[in-house]
Amino acid sequence: SYLSAGAAGGVTEQVVVRVPQNVPGVLAGVMIQGGSAADTMTSARVISQSDYSIDTTMWRMLGGDLRNGILFAQPAAAVANGLLTFSQQSLGNLFVPLFNLSLQDDLRMQITTTAAETFTFTPVIVSGIAGKPQPGAVQTQAVPTSVSKAILSVSDAQA
Repeated sequence: SYLSAGAAGGVTEQVVVRVPQNVPGVLAGVMIQGGSAADTMTSARVISQSDYSIDTTMWRMLGGDLRNGILFAQPAAAVANGLLTFSQQSLGNLFVPLFNLSLQDDLRMQITTTAAETFTFTPVIVSGIAGKPQPGAVQTQAVPTSVSKAILSVSDAQA
């Protein structure tokens, strides 16, 4: 899903993020990417989970970004190419954790922006591995139920 925010900015708009209905799993979050490196989105509200908007700094704290949770490659001259760098925020990008929200309905949000911007909303769906359960342990040799029969069977094998 994508949204082109109002030309004047400073508005709150509703977004519907379409999620597939025919896949197993839950909605771990939604990745919001702006069209520029400017942080024009100031707050977001997940309508099904809250009556109030939460500002982007708080979303970054909930998502772990503010604990140096973003690791990226910086191709700057001051940093060796290929060296990974830690950061607390990626301007223009925001991951909104949804804490395993159900996929039974589309995600509805409201965002507030300060300027005109185009955003993409990418749902992050997680699911357990759909493998078969491990079979129970099976003994390969029959357990003798009678000690005398077990002794006789062993002695017959030796004769």
